[in-house]
Amino acid sequence: MNESLLWIDENLTYRHDTNTEVDILPGYFDNDVSVNNSSLASANITSSTSLFITKVIVMILIITVAVLGNSLVIVSISIHRRLHCPANYLLVSLATADLLVALCAMTFNLSVELSGGTWHFGYIMCDVWNSFDVYFSTVSIMHLCSISVDRYYAIVRPLEYPQTMTNNMLSYMLCQAWLAPTLISFVPIFLGWYTTEDHLKELLMNPTRCTFKVNAVYAVMSSTFSFWLPCAVMAVMYFRIFQEARKQERAMLTRASSSASSAAARLNGTPADPKHMLLAALQGVPLAATPTHQEFIMKSLTESPGRNSATSSSCRTGGDSGRTNSRRGTNSTASSTPVLWPGMVATPKRNASSSSSAAANSAGKREHKAARTLGLIMGAFVMCWLPFFTWYVSTNVCGPKCFCPPEVVTVVFWIGYFNSTLNPFIYAYVRADFRHAFRNTLTRCCILRHPTDFV
Repeated sequence: MNESLLWIDENLTYRHDTNTEVDILPGYFDNDVSVNNSSLASANITSSTSLFITKVIVMILIITVAVLGNSLVIVSISIHRRLHCPANYLLVSLATADLLVALCAMTFNLSVELSGGTWHFGYIMCDVWNSFDVYFSTVSIMHLCSISVDRYYAIVRPLEYPQTMTNNMLSYMLCQAWLAPTLISFVPIFLGWYTTEDHLKELLMNPTRCTFKVNAVYAVMSSTFSFWLPCAVMAVMYFRIFQEARKQERAMLTRASSSASSAAARLNGTPADPKHMLLAALQGVPLAATPTHQEFIMKSLTESPGRNSATSSSCRTGGDSGRTNSRRGTNSTASSTPVLWPGMVATPKRNASSSSSAAANSAGKREHKAARTLGLIMGAFVMCWLPFFTWYVSTNVCGPKCFCPPEVVTVVFWIGYFNSTLNPFIYAYVRADFRHAFRNTLTRCCILRHPTDFV
Protein backbone atom coordinates (compact mmCIF):
# COMPACT_ATOMS: atom_id res chain seq x y z
CA MET A 1 0.00 0.00 0.00
CA ASN A 2 1.21 3.47 -0.90
CA GLU A 3 -0.27 4.83 2.32
CA SER A 4 -0.20 3.35 5.79
CA LEU A 5 -2.00 4.32 8.96
CA LEU A 6 0.12 4.55 12.07
CA TRP A 7 -1.62 5.33 15.39
CA ILE A 8 0.67 6.56 18.05
CA ASP A 9 -0.57 6.74 21.64
CA GLU A 10 1.22 9.97 22.46
CA ASN A 11 -0.05 12.25 19.71
CA LEU A 12 -2.41 10.08 17.57
CA THR A 13 -1.05 11.10 14.15
CA TYR A 14 -1.80 10.15 10.56
CA ARG A 15 1.47 9.32 8.63
CA HIS A 16 1.85 9.38 4.84
CA ASP A 17 4.59 7.66 2.94
CA THR A 18 6.04 11.10 2.31
CA ASN A 19 6.83 11.31 6.06
CA THR A 20 4.36 14.14 6.45
CA GLU A 21 2.62 14.06 9.81
CA VAL A 22 -0.76 15.64 10.34
CA ASP A 23 -2.23 16.00 13.84
CA ILE A 24 -5.93 15.37 13.38
CA LEU A 25 -7.27 14.33 16.82
CA PRO A 26 -5.83 16.58 19.54
CA GLY A 27 -7.59 19.67 18.28
CA TYR A 28 -10.85 17.78 17.99
CA PHE A 29 -10.64 16.56 21.57
CA ASP A 30 -9.66 20.01 22.84
CA ASN A 31 -12.82 21.47 21.34
CA ASP A 32 -14.94 18.62 22.66
CA VAL A 33 -13.52 18.91 26.19
CA SER A 34 -14.04 22.66 26.11
CA VAL A 35 -17.68 22.22 25.12
CA ASN A 36 -18.22 19.57 27.78
CA ASN A 37 -16.60 21.70 30.47
CA SER A 38 -18.76 24.66 29.51
CA SER A 39 -21.91 22.55 29.62
CA LEU A 40 -20.94 21.07 32.97
CA ALA A 41 -20.15 24.47 34.43
CA SER A 42 -23.44 25.86 33.14
CA ALA A 43 -25.35 22.93 34.66
CA ASN A 44 -23.56 23.38 37.99
CA ILE A 45 -24.36 27.08 38.04
CA THR A 46 -28.02 26.42 37.25
CA SER A 47 -28.26 23.73 39.92
CA SER A 48 -26.49 25.89 42.49
CA THR A 49 -28.72 28.86 41.71
CA SER A 50 -31.88 26.78 41.99
CA LEU A 51 -30.72 25.35 45.31
CA PHE A 52 -29.87 28.81 46.61
CA ILE A 53 -33.25 30.24 45.58
CA THR A 54 -35.10 27.31 47.14
CA LYS A 55 -33.14 27.69 50.37
CA VAL A 56 -33.85 31.41 50.61
CA ILE A 57 -37.57 30.93 49.88
CA VAL A 58 -37.86 28.29 52.61
CA MET A 59 -36.05 30.51 55.12
CA ILE A 60 -38.21 33.53 54.31
CA LEU A 61 -41.33 31.38 54.57
CA ILE A 62 -40.31 30.08 58.00
CA ILE A 63 -39.66 33.62 59.24
CA THR A 64 -42.91 34.99 57.80
CA VAL A 65 -45.12 32.27 59.26
CA ALA A 66 -43.38 32.57 62.63
CA VAL A 67 -43.89 36.34 62.75
CA LEU A 68 -47.52 36.27 61.62
CA GLY A 69 -48.53 33.23 63.67
CA ASN A 70 -47.02 34.37 66.94
CA SER A 71 -48.22 37.94 66.44
CA LEU A 72 -51.76 36.66 65.95
CA VAL A 73 -51.56 34.72 69.22
CA ILE A 74 -50.34 37.79 71.12
CA VAL A 75 -52.93 40.16 69.64
CA SER A 76 -55.84 37.74 70.02
CA ILE A 77 -55.19 37.00 73.69
CA SER A 78 -54.56 40.68 74.41
CA ILE A 79 -57.80 42.01 72.93
CA HIS A 80 -60.20 39.17 73.78
CA ARG A 81 -61.14 39.42 77.43
CA ARG A 82 -62.47 35.88 77.57
CA LEU A 83 -58.91 34.64 76.98
CA HIS A 84 -57.48 36.62 79.87
CA CYS A 85 -56.41 33.99 82.37
CA PRO A 86 -53.08 33.11 84.01
CA ALA A 87 -52.54 29.92 82.03
CA ASN A 88 -52.93 31.79 78.74
CA TYR A 89 -50.32 34.30 79.83
CA LEU A 90 -47.80 31.48 79.40
CA LEU A 91 -48.90 31.21 75.77
CA VAL A 92 -48.56 34.98 75.26
CA SER A 93 -45.06 34.91 76.72
CA LEU A 94 -44.13 31.87 74.61
CA ALA A 95 -45.42 33.59 71.46
CA THR A 96 -43.39 36.70 72.34
CA ALA A 97 -40.23 34.63 72.71
CA ASP A 98 -40.85 32.83 69.42
CA LEU A 99 -41.56 36.13 67.68
CA LEU A 100 -38.21 37.47 68.88
CA VAL A 101 -36.47 34.30 67.71
CA ALA A 102 -37.80 35.07 64.23
CA LEU A 103 -36.92 38.77 64.31
CA CYS A 104 -33.59 38.74 66.16
CA ALA A 105 -32.09 35.35 65.31
CA MET A 106 -33.53 34.06 62.03
CA THR A 107 -33.22 37.36 60.16
CA PHE A 108 -29.49 37.75 60.87
CA ASN A 109 -28.92 34.13 59.89
CA LEU A 110 -30.79 34.76 56.64
CA SER A 111 -28.62 37.81 55.91
CA VAL A 112 -25.48 35.68 56.28
CA GLU A 113 -26.91 33.09 53.90
CA LEU A 114 -27.84 35.76 51.35
CA SER A 115 -24.35 37.28 51.44
CA GLY A 116 -22.57 33.96 51.00
CA GLY A 117 -21.28 33.80 54.57
CA THR A 118 -20.18 37.43 54.85
CA TRP A 119 -21.05 39.39 58.00
CA HIS A 120 -21.81 43.07 57.35
CA PHE A 121 -22.61 44.37 60.84
CA GLY A 122 -19.28 44.47 62.68
CA TYR A 123 -17.63 42.69 65.58
CA ILE A 124 -19.95 43.92 68.36
CA MET A 125 -23.12 43.04 66.48
CA CYS A 126 -21.70 39.56 65.95
CA ASP A 127 -21.72 39.06 69.72
CA VAL A 128 -25.18 40.61 69.92
CA TRP A 129 -26.55 38.22 67.31
CA ASN A 130 -24.99 35.17 68.94
CA SER A 131 -26.38 36.28 72.29
CA PHE A 132 -29.86 36.84 70.83
CA ASP A 133 -29.74 33.44 69.16
CA VAL A 134 -28.87 31.55 72.34
CA TYR A 135 -31.04 33.71 74.60
CA PHE A 136 -34.37 33.73 72.76
CA SER A 137 -34.13 30.08 71.73
CA THR A 138 -33.53 29.11 75.36
CA VAL A 139 -36.38 31.36 76.55
CA SER A 140 -38.72 29.60 74.13
CA ILE A 141 -37.66 26.16 75.38
CA MET A 142 -38.03 27.24 79.01
CA HIS A 143 -41.61 28.30 78.28
CA LEU A 144 -42.40 24.89 76.80
CA CYS A 145 -41.05 23.34 79.99
CA SER A 146 -43.18 25.67 82.16
CA ILE A 147 -46.32 24.80 80.18
CA SER A 148 -45.69 21.08 80.73
CA VAL A 149 -45.39 21.64 84.49
CA ASP A 150 -48.60 23.68 84.55
CA ARG A 151 -50.51 20.94 82.74
CA TYR A 152 -49.02 18.26 84.97
CA TYR A 153 -50.46 19.91 88.07
CA ALA A 154 -53.76 20.57 86.32
CA ILE A 155 -54.25 16.95 85.27
CA VAL A 156 -52.33 14.70 87.66
CA ARG A 157 -52.55 16.73 90.88
CA PRO A 158 -55.77 18.74 90.55
CA LEU A 159 -56.26 19.30 94.29
CA GLU A 160 -52.88 21.03 94.51
CA TYR A 161 -53.36 23.07 91.34
CA PRO A 162 -55.21 26.07 92.89
CA GLN A 163 -52.69 26.31 95.72
CA THR A 164 -49.60 25.67 93.59
CA MET A 165 -50.16 27.38 90.24
CA THR A 166 -51.15 30.75 91.65
CA ASN A 167 -50.61 34.09 89.95
CA ASN A 168 -47.44 34.56 91.99
CA MET A 169 -46.11 31.17 90.92
CA LEU A 170 -46.86 31.88 87.26
CA SER A 171 -45.13 35.25 87.56
CA TYR A 172 -42.12 33.54 89.11
CA MET A 173 -42.01 30.96 86.31
CA LEU A 174 -42.20 33.68 83.67
CA CYS A 175 -39.43 35.70 85.32
CA GLN A 176 -37.20 32.64 85.51
CA ALA A 177 -37.89 31.80 81.87
CA TRP A 178 -36.84 35.29 80.77
CA LEU A 179 -33.98 36.01 83.19
CA ALA A 180 -32.16 32.70 83.66
CA PRO A 181 -31.09 32.33 79.99
CA THR A 182 -28.95 35.48 80.27
CA LEU A 183 -26.49 33.37 82.29
CA ILE A 184 -25.65 31.26 79.23
CA SER A 185 -26.02 33.92 76.54
CA PHE A 186 -25.11 37.57 77.09
CA VAL A 187 -22.85 37.07 80.11
CA PRO A 188 -20.45 34.40 78.78
CA ILE A 189 -20.51 35.67 75.20
CA PHE A 190 -19.67 39.31 75.95
CA LEU A 191 -17.09 38.28 78.56
CA GLY A 192 -15.48 35.85 76.14
CA TRP A 193 -15.92 32.78 78.34
CA TYR A 194 -17.72 30.79 75.68
CA THR A 195 -14.82 30.28 73.26
CA THR A 196 -11.03 30.13 72.92
CA GLU A 197 -8.50 32.96 72.74
CA ASP A 198 -7.57 31.99 69.20
CA HIS A 199 -11.16 32.29 68.03
CA LEU A 200 -11.56 35.71 69.65
CA LYS A 201 -8.42 36.94 67.86
CA GLU A 202 -9.69 35.50 64.60
CA LEU A 203 -12.98 37.39 64.93
CA LEU A 204 -11.14 40.64 65.67
CA MET A 205 -8.91 40.21 62.63
CA ASN A 206 -11.81 39.22 60.36
CA PRO A 207 -14.80 41.48 61.14
CA THR A 208 -16.60 40.21 58.03
CA ARG A 209 -16.90 36.74 59.56
CA CYS A 210 -19.25 35.85 62.40
CA THR A 211 -18.91 32.26 63.57
CA PHE A 212 -19.98 30.78 66.88
CA LYS A 213 -17.18 28.44 67.94
CA VAL A 214 -17.47 27.40 71.59
CA ASN A 215 -15.26 25.47 73.98
CA ALA A 216 -16.22 22.06 75.33
CA VAL A 217 -17.17 23.28 78.81
CA TYR A 218 -19.57 25.91 77.50
CA ALA A 219 -21.04 23.46 74.98
CA VAL A 220 -21.91 20.94 77.69
CA MET A 221 -23.21 23.48 80.22
CA SER A 222 -25.27 25.56 77.79
CA SER A 223 -26.81 22.54 76.06
CA THR A 224 -27.71 20.96 79.41
CA PHE A 225 -29.47 24.12 80.55
CA SER A 226 -31.06 24.95 77.19
CA PHE A 227 -32.19 21.51 76.05
CA TRP A 228 -31.28 18.31 77.88
CA LEU A 229 -32.70 19.30 81.28
CA PRO A 230 -35.93 20.92 79.93
CA CYS A 231 -36.39 17.97 77.59
CA ALA A 232 -36.15 15.54 80.51
CA VAL A 233 -38.67 17.56 82.54
CA MET A 234 -41.12 17.72 79.64
CA ALA A 235 -40.79 14.00 78.97
CA VAL A 236 -41.55 13.15 82.61
CA MET A 237 -44.48 15.59 82.83
CA TYR A 238 -46.20 14.42 79.66
CA PHE A 239 -45.55 10.77 80.44
CA ARG A 240 -47.24 11.22 83.82
CA ILE A 241 -50.15 12.99 82.13
CA PHE A 242 -50.53 10.13 79.68
CA GLN A 243 -50.37 7.60 82.52
CA GLU A 244 -53.13 9.47 84.33
CA ALA A 245 -55.23 9.56 81.19
CA ARG A 246 -54.87 5.81 80.68
CA LYS A 247 -55.66 5.10 84.33
CA GLN A 248 -58.79 7.20 84.26
CA GLU A 249 -59.82 5.70 80.93
CA ARG A 250 -59.68 2.23 82.44
CA ALA A 251 -61.82 3.49 85.30
CA MET A 252 -64.32 4.78 82.74
CA LEU A 253 -64.50 1.32 81.18
CA THR A 254 -65.12 -0.21 84.60
CA ARG A 255 -67.94 2.23 85.23
CA ALA A 256 -69.41 1.55 81.79
CA SER A 257 -69.65 -2.15 82.56
CA SER A 258 -71.68 -1.54 85.72
CA SER A 259 -75.46 -1.49 85.70
CA ALA A 260 -77.22 1.46 84.09
CA SER A 261 -79.26 2.09 87.20
CA SER A 262 -76.26 2.54 89.50
CA ALA A 263 -74.56 4.77 86.96
CA ALA A 264 -77.67 6.88 86.64
CA ALA A 265 -77.93 7.10 90.41
CA ARG A 266 -74.38 8.41 90.68
CA LEU A 267 -74.90 10.97 87.92
CA ASN A 268 -78.15 12.16 89.50
CA GLY A 269 -76.40 12.91 92.79
CA THR A 270 -77.50 9.99 94.98
CA PRO A 271 -75.09 8.91 97.72
CA ALA A 272 -71.98 7.33 96.30
CA ASP A 273 -70.76 3.83 97.02
CA PRO A 274 -68.43 3.81 100.08
CA LYS A 275 -65.86 1.87 98.05
CA HIS A 276 -66.05 4.57 95.38
CA MET A 277 -65.47 7.28 97.98
CA LEU A 278 -62.54 5.40 99.53
CA LEU A 279 -60.92 4.90 96.14
CA ALA A 280 -61.32 8.58 95.36
CA ALA A 281 -59.75 9.55 98.67
CA LEU A 282 -56.80 7.21 98.19
CA GLN A 283 -56.19 8.51 94.68
CA GLY A 284 -56.43 12.12 95.76
CA VAL A 285 -59.35 12.79 93.41
CA PRO A 286 -61.78 15.51 94.53
CA LEU A 287 -65.11 13.85 95.29
CA ALA A 288 -67.10 16.63 93.70
CA ALA A 289 -65.32 15.98 90.42
CA THR A 290 -64.98 12.20 90.64
CA PRO A 291 -68.07 11.18 88.60
CA THR A 292 -66.81 13.08 85.57
CA HIS A 293 -63.11 13.19 86.30
CA GLN A 294 -62.16 10.20 84.18
CA GLU A 295 -64.20 11.27 81.18
CA PHE A 296 -62.96 14.83 81.41
CA ILE A 297 -59.26 13.99 81.34
CA MET A 298 -59.54 12.06 78.11
CA LYS A 299 -61.75 14.74 76.53
CA SER A 300 -59.31 17.45 77.59
CA LEU A 301 -56.48 15.54 75.97
CA THR A 302 -58.24 14.83 72.71
CA GLU A 303 -60.86 17.52 72.08
CA SER A 304 -60.83 21.26 71.73
CA PRO A 305 -63.36 23.24 73.71
CA GLY A 306 -66.44 24.32 71.88
CA ARG A 307 -67.23 27.90 71.11
CA ASN A 308 -69.80 28.07 73.86
CA SER A 309 -67.21 27.15 76.45
CA ALA A 310 -65.09 30.14 75.65
CA THR A 311 -66.98 32.50 77.87
CA SER A 312 -65.61 35.09 80.19
CA SER A 313 -65.86 32.67 83.09
CA SER A 314 -64.36 29.69 81.33
CA CYS A 315 -60.87 31.04 81.66
CA ARG A 316 -61.08 31.45 85.41
CA THR A 317 -59.69 28.06 86.24
CA GLY A 318 -56.95 27.07 88.61
CA GLY A 319 -55.85 29.50 91.26
CA ASP A 320 -58.32 32.34 90.78
CA SER A 321 -61.48 30.30 90.41
CA GLY A 322 -60.61 28.07 93.32
CA ARG A 323 -60.06 30.96 95.67
CA THR A 324 -63.14 32.86 94.50
CA ASN A 325 -65.43 29.91 94.97
CA SER A 326 -64.01 29.08 98.38
CA ARG A 327 -64.61 32.62 99.57
CA ARG A 328 -68.22 32.35 98.45
CA GLY A 329 -68.58 29.12 100.37
CA THR A 330 -69.72 27.10 97.35
CA ASN A 331 -68.61 23.65 96.35
CA SER A 332 -67.51 24.23 92.77
CA THR A 333 -66.70 21.28 90.60
CA ALA A 334 -65.00 23.42 87.99
CA SER A 335 -62.43 24.74 90.44
CA SER A 336 -61.26 21.27 91.36
CA THR A 337 -61.52 19.67 87.94
CA PRO A 338 -58.16 19.47 86.16
CA VAL A 339 -57.67 20.90 82.72
CA LEU A 340 -55.07 20.31 80.05
CA TRP A 341 -56.14 23.30 77.97
CA PRO A 342 -57.15 26.47 79.84
CA GLY A 343 -60.82 27.27 79.49
CA MET A 344 -62.06 23.70 79.43
CA VAL A 345 -64.84 22.60 81.75
CA ALA A 346 -66.05 19.05 82.27
CA THR A 347 -69.45 18.10 80.93
CA PRO A 348 -70.97 15.05 82.60
CA LYS A 349 -72.46 12.35 80.43
CA ARG A 350 -76.17 12.05 81.09
CA ASN A 351 -76.78 8.99 78.95
CA ALA A 352 -75.92 6.11 81.28
CA SER A 353 -77.56 3.43 79.17
CA SER A 354 -74.88 3.18 76.49
CA SER A 355 -73.53 -0.30 75.95
CA SER A 356 -70.20 -1.45 77.34
CA SER A 357 -68.88 -2.31 73.89
CA ALA A 358 -69.64 1.17 72.54
CA ALA A 359 -67.98 2.71 75.58
CA ALA A 360 -64.93 0.53 75.14
CA ASN A 361 -64.67 1.45 71.46
CA SER A 362 -65.00 5.16 72.21
CA ALA A 363 -62.49 4.89 75.04
CA GLY A 364 -59.96 3.20 72.79
CA LYS A 365 -60.30 5.91 70.16
CA ARG A 366 -59.88 8.67 72.73
CA GLU A 367 -56.83 6.97 74.23
CA HIS A 368 -55.17 6.69 70.84
CA LYS A 369 -56.00 10.32 70.10
CA ALA A 370 -54.60 11.37 73.48
CA ALA A 371 -51.39 9.53 72.66
CA ARG A 372 -51.18 11.32 69.33
CA THR A 373 -51.78 14.70 70.98
CA LEU A 374 -49.05 14.25 73.57
CA GLY A 375 -46.83 12.65 70.96
CA LEU A 376 -47.24 15.71 68.74
CA ILE A 377 -46.29 18.08 71.56
CA MET A 378 -43.21 16.14 72.62
CA GLY A 379 -42.31 14.84 69.17
CA ALA A 380 -42.26 18.27 67.53
CA PHE A 381 -39.99 19.65 70.24
CA VAL A 382 -37.55 16.73 70.13
CA MET A 383 -37.42 16.46 66.33
CA CYS A 384 -36.74 20.18 65.96
CA TRP A 385 -34.07 20.60 68.61
CA LEU A 386 -32.41 17.19 69.03
CA PRO A 387 -30.46 17.34 65.72
CA PHE A 388 -29.07 20.77 66.56
CA PHE A 389 -27.96 19.98 70.12
CA THR A 390 -26.54 16.62 69.07
CA TRP A 391 -24.40 18.39 66.48
CA TYR A 392 -23.62 21.24 68.88
CA VAL A 393 -22.26 19.02 71.65
CA SER A 394 -20.52 16.41 69.50
CA THR A 395 -18.60 18.81 67.25
CA ASN A 396 -17.47 21.06 70.08
CA VAL A 397 -16.46 18.25 72.43
CA CYS A 398 -14.56 15.99 70.02
CA GLY A 399 -13.19 18.85 67.89
CA PRO A 400 -12.00 18.55 64.26
CA LYS A 401 -12.48 14.78 64.28
CA CYS A 402 -16.25 15.38 64.18
CA PHE A 403 -16.27 17.74 61.22
CA CYS A 404 -19.71 18.56 59.85
CA PRO A 405 -20.30 20.10 56.39
CA PRO A 406 -21.58 23.70 56.43
CA GLU A 407 -24.71 22.67 54.52
CA VAL A 408 -25.65 20.25 57.31
CA VAL A 409 -25.01 22.93 59.94
CA THR A 410 -27.39 25.29 58.14
CA VAL A 411 -30.08 22.61 58.01
CA VAL A 412 -29.89 21.74 61.73
CA PHE A 413 -29.93 25.44 62.66
CA TRP A 414 -33.12 26.08 60.71
CA ILE A 415 -34.82 22.91 61.90
CA GLY A 416 -34.33 24.26 65.42
CA TYR A 417 -35.69 27.65 64.38
CA PHE A 418 -38.69 25.90 62.85
CA ASN A 419 -39.90 24.98 66.34
CA SER A 420 -40.76 28.65 66.91
CA THR A 421 -42.91 28.51 63.78
CA LEU A 422 -44.70 25.34 64.92
CA ASN A 423 -45.43 26.38 68.51
CA PRO A 424 -48.46 28.59 67.74
CA PHE A 425 -50.08 25.73 65.84
CA ILE A 426 -49.33 23.15 68.55
CA TYR A 427 -50.23 25.17 71.63
CA ALA A 428 -52.91 27.60 70.42
CA TYR A 429 -54.43 26.84 67.03
CA VAL A 430 -55.59 23.37 68.12
CA ARG A 431 -58.10 25.00 70.45
CA ALA A 432 -61.51 25.99 69.15
CA ASP A 433 -61.75 29.08 71.38
CA PHE A 434 -58.43 30.33 70.00
CA ARG A 435 -59.41 29.64 66.42
CA HIS A 436 -62.62 31.58 66.96
CA ALA A 437 -60.63 34.43 68.50
CA PHE A 438 -58.20 34.41 65.57
CA ARG A 439 -61.01 34.62 63.03
CA ASN A 440 -62.62 37.37 65.06
CA THR A 441 -59.34 39.28 65.26
CA LEU A 442 -58.62 39.06 61.55
CA THR A 443 -62.19 39.97 60.60
CA ARG A 444 -62.44 42.94 62.93
CA CYS A 445 -58.98 44.24 62.09
CA CYS A 446 -59.82 44.13 58.40
CA ILE A 447 -62.97 46.20 58.87
CA LEU A 448 -61.32 48.44 61.50
CA ARG A 449 -63.74 47.79 64.31
CA HIS A 450 -63.15 49.47 67.67
CA PRO A 451 -61.04 47.47 70.15
CA THR A 452 -63.88 47.51 72.69
CA ASP A 453 -65.82 45.23 70.36
CA PHE A 454 -63.49 42.36 71.26
CA VAL A 455 -65.06 40.52 74.16
